Amino acid sequence: MNKNIIALIMITVFLVGCTPTGKIVREAPKEPIEIGVITPLTSKGSYWGLQVRDGLNMAMQEINNKGGVNDRKIKLIYEDTQCDPKISATATHKLINVDGVKILIGEVCSTATLAAAPIAEQNKVIFFVPISSSSEITQAGDYVFRNRESSAFSGELLAEFVHDELGIKEVSVLYINSETGISYGDAFKERLEQLGGEILTDEGYEKREKNFRTSLLKIKKAEPEALYIPGFYEDIGLIIKQTNELGIDIQFLSTSAFQADEIFEIAGDSVEGTIYTYPYFDAQSPDSKIKDFVNNYKERYGEEPEFSAASSYDALYILTLTMDKCDEDTDCVKNELYNLKEYPGVTGTTSFDENGDVIKPIAIKTVRNGEFVLY
Repeated sequence: MNKNIIALIMITVFLVGCTPTGKIVREAPKEPIEIGVITPLTSKGSYWGLQVRDGLNMAMQEINNKGGVNDRKIKLIYEDTQCDPKISATATHKLINVDGVKILIGEVCSTATLAAAPIAEQNKVIFFVPISSSSEITQAGDYVFRNRESSAFSGELLAEFVHDELGIKEVSVLYINSETGISYGDAFKERLEQLGGEILTDEGYEKREKNFRTSLLKIKKAEPEALYIPGFYEDIGLIIKQTNELGIDIQFLSTSAFQADEIFEIAGDSVEGTIYTYPYFDAQSPDSKIKDFVNNYKERYGEEPEFSAASSYDALYILTLTMDKCDEDTDCVKNELYNLKEYPGVTGTTSFDENGDVIKPIAIKTVRNGEFVLY
């Protein structure tokens, strides 16, 4: 080849990679993938909402340290919903229409989840729900996925346990008047009656109720063997405290919302022996993946993770796994999620059914010597 041509090629190559001053031109970093998060960071539900945030942030840092998704970093945009359906709906509109997110993670309270779901569905935005439990979420839409069991499944399991294992046949139910409380209560009642048990009293109460004595006196008169309380830990604690103050000797039953350290401040030793369902997550597991997660979480936040943090951590990893193939094409992400089979997360293996729900093991737990432990 002619030496002049070779020289010209070399100069051209050099100029392509340099500025007129001779500096090397570096490719601009790719725009991050923005994912919206709606969760209560203050007010009611923040006990779990802050755990959701911590689990997501830890997963985001790990994923970004490994290069992100197709060389794009993950950026989480948080909106504090305070577990309020109206705020949740407004935040969802903002994240989709202003921030332009294609992926949404949340909520804690089922009422807030159900307010956001139709907005996400209408806009074909993936809505990944780590911890809300209402059975109504099952039918919330094709773009809605949930990484925990429904309240109906949990209520049925507890009814079977207290009937078959504890021999309890007569139960009263005192539930919070919300989608979650109603769905837990209805599933429990229906299954217990199918098994031959009997519901002696069945009442709902409104949010922020503080005095439960009228309902409790009816329960005292009915003399059930157990009292099932699907609600938030604040009111569950007050109900247990007031039950004992009225001298009612009874077995307390509840849901995963019972497990909050603050319940000891509300009801003290009265919660000892309470039996409740909880999504299965074993922080003491010898599994290396779970051990690494727990140790890293404790090092980062100074406390042991609960299910809310673990499920949210899994949620972001599952979503980024699908985005490796799909980027932000939500129809593609949706199909990948439906086709996901036995993803090995820290909360167990994840597969989704035709409704975007998962069926995972549920633990039966209790309070023993002031600690939340497996029954």
